Amino acid sequence: MRPVMTRPRPDDIRAFVETEVSAVADWLFALCALESKLGFEAATISEVMKAFQGLDLTVEKVPYPHDIDQNPHHIPVPDLDQYPDHVRANVLATRPGSGGGRSLILQTHLDVVPESEGQRYERVQDPERGEILYARGSNDAKGQAAALLLVMRALAHFDISLQGDLELQLVTEEEVGGNGALAFIHAGHRADGVLVMEPSLGQIHPANRGALWFQIGIEGVSMHMGRMHEGVSAIDKGIALIASFKEYEKELVAMSKGYRGFERYDHPVQLNVGIFQGGHWPSAVAGEAVIEGGVGFLPNKAMDDVRADLERIIATHPDEWIRNHTTIQFNKLRNDSFEIPYDHPLPTTLHAAVHDAGLESEVFGWNVSCDARLYARVGGLPVVVFGPGDLATAHGPHEHFAVADMVDAACALTQFVQDWCDVR
Repeated sequence: MRPVMTRPRPDDIRAFVETEVSAVADWLFALCALESKLGFEAATISEVMKAFQGLDLTVEKVPYPHDIDQNPHHIPVPDLDQYPDHVRANVLATRPGSGGGRSLILQTHLDVVPESEGQRYERVQDPERGEILYARGSNDAKGQAAALLLVMRALAHFDISLQGDLELQLVTEEEVGGNGALAFIHAGHRADGVLVMEPSLGQIHPANRGALWFQIGIEGVSMHMGRMHEGVSAIDKGIALIASFKEYEKELVAMSKGYRGFERYDHPVQLNVGIFQGGHWPSAVAGEAVIEGGVGFLPNKAMDDVRADLERIIATHPDEWIRNHTTIQFNKLRNDSFEIPYDHPLPTTLHAAVHDAGLESEVFGWNVSCDARLYARVGGLPVVVFGPGDLATAHGPHEHFAVADMVDAACALTQFVQDWCDVR
């Protein structure tokens, strides 16, 4: 019979994590040197699987379901055609509970965006913050995986027996739309709670804003500028349509002002036009135009609502030409908003655990979209976002990760896993 272990105190957890963090920081820095942008994730997957072996976990590489592209939430990734030997797969590590406790999924992603020009790759000692790792993916999100590794080492070291099942999902294709998370949801993975790890500065987010990109085509009638009155300028029509979209933006801003959890943001919602191209010659009326942009929206709007709103603006536009000669598609970024009650046991349990670990944090909405929305909107699961590091440095040449932040997060999460899954 397995002996019942005394629950470790927060100070005991921190003392152990601090003995382990040097080796894990070395591992993280080496992991960041492995390329894991789209199509090149294999070496990182292999290294992560090795690191999590032998920690009371069953670790396996799980291919995407063969019919994942039939899921309406799947994001097509045409660039994968360049890599015929690429196998779309995630890492799954499971720790079965003894029964009776709440189950938990801890998730983060292993893929990164391509390096920026002048990308830093070095370790620096800061007089106030301690060691800082500068590298692509150091906080978004390989540093999150390193924090999880510390948590799993702590659980194994203290021989903690959980009543609820614990599942780690380390996914790919997050940076191109979230297909890795969708693969687990599509395959039927469920839990009583999900924690998605992203660099949130240690803040707790039970809500995320959404982001929807649109692509618009406008047909005009091309004509020599000397007879431009006989033509129809697609550029002029595009300008008129953009004006209507900006009026819609004002509506979004008005209805979102003071929305709970997002009060601290000056501009939590927006409609941006990022691309406007039209015509082919300076002395010709533009016979076509393309507009691409995106809408950021809060949980008071679902993605389908925003899509319907944009379609309605075109379909009811006062300009008949725009109504009849404009198409709109949503084939790129499609990140829904989500929220769960702020007093749900998931964020409140996490908040208490963070406090017990000696840290300060707040519970509020995050003005960012990530994989969490898939677990909430598609999986129907309670989900919260939390993690060390600062998203503001991600995707840039100076992306970095403080080792001390990783220690803090690992201590808080070790406490949280016990509180949520119940210790035997």
